[in-house]
Amino acid sequence: MSEVLFDYHAVKSGLITSRPLSVCDYDRIVDNGSRLLKVQIKSTTSFDKARGDSYIFRIGGMKNGVESTYKGRVDFMALHIIPTGDWFIVPEGDIPPGTSMRIRNNGKWMAYKNNWEVLK
Repeated sequence: MSEVLFDYHAVKSGLITSRPLSVCDYDRIVDNGSRLLKVQIKSTTSFDKARGDSYIFRIGGMKNGVESTYKGRVDFMALHIIPTGDWFIVPEGDIPPGTSMRIRNNGKWMAYKNNWEVLK
């Protein structure tokens, strides 16, 4: 569902999206007219009130005992909070190390909230 909604918002913003036909590190290729961007889409409904009213995204995992993340393998992460309908479009350089990240209301990620312009 989040991938289809990503396409809707991207096209509405004047972008062209394509889906890779084989397994790779990203879910969409976004054509902004001058560049092709690799975008990994993640969604969550996981809310953690006990640790700062934050939504938790899994952005990596363990592979053969080694931490595996998308940092350096995608241009952007598009993070969809399903209960609120909000999107956070985070550039690769700002993706944190580790296998998860938290988005809090009024936290440091608010600059990327619903900011489809960053893909242009």
